[in-house]
Amino acid sequence: MTIEWLSVLLLGLALGFKHATEPDHVVAISTISSGTSKLSKAARIGTVWGIGHTVTLLVLGMILLTLKWELSEGFMMTSEALVGVMIVLLGSYNVVKFRVKKVHAHVHQHQTSQTPHLHFHDHTQHKSHAHNHQEPSYVKAGIIGVVHGIAGSGLMVILVMDTTSTLMEALSYILAFGGGTVLGMTGFSMLISAPFLFMNSRGFNLKNRGHLAINVGSILFGLFYTYQVVIS
Repeated sequence: MTIEWLSVLLLGLALGFKHATEPDHVVAISTISSGTSKLSKAARIGTVWGIGHTVTLLVLGMILLTLKWELSEGFMMTSEALVGVMIVLLGSYNVVKFRVKKVHAHVHQHQTSQTPHLHFHDHTQHKSHAHNHQEPSYVKAGIIGVVHGIAGSGLMVILVMDTTSTLMEALSYILAFGGGTVLGMTGFSMLISAPFLFMNSRGFNLKNRGHLAINVGSILFGLFYTYQVVIS
């Protein structure tokens, strides 16, 4: 490996890290990572997002480069609009889930009875009720990464074509770019989650409210993002 090519790979790594900081990426991952209960969980969610994004870029990029295809402007605009719609749906789902889960049912069985039954409770009134609710899923994070990867595949191919001369160089460049994206998104996912976890550890119950505020903001951002894509 020559010094020149090593510098290109390092550039790809740096650009991938920068790519992770784009507003639509940060907003999308924040709808998930802000609801985690552990910093390590937030880190893994960011990593899965980055892997989904990288795999999509790699697969689509290799297909497009091998067959010498170019994605149409219409396809790229549609995929970008899909990103905006996805952000709106993610935020809306989390807001609805936040409101619904305050009052919900659990299957419950008393020691004096053999028959299980449902009971309803409100967390605002039963703060000491201890049980685990479903944490944000890795599957959802991976899907978000894949959608973002589809949206960015066209521009990635253009960038690779301007930078590389062989398929092996293109493969290594996309992997370097993907590695930077994984590192960046892992770090930002932790950065988003950390303030809420820290405040909770100090007795300030801001995690749920912060998660709600982030998702409301993501809905507004997604609507604006989609509008900008459509009118452009």
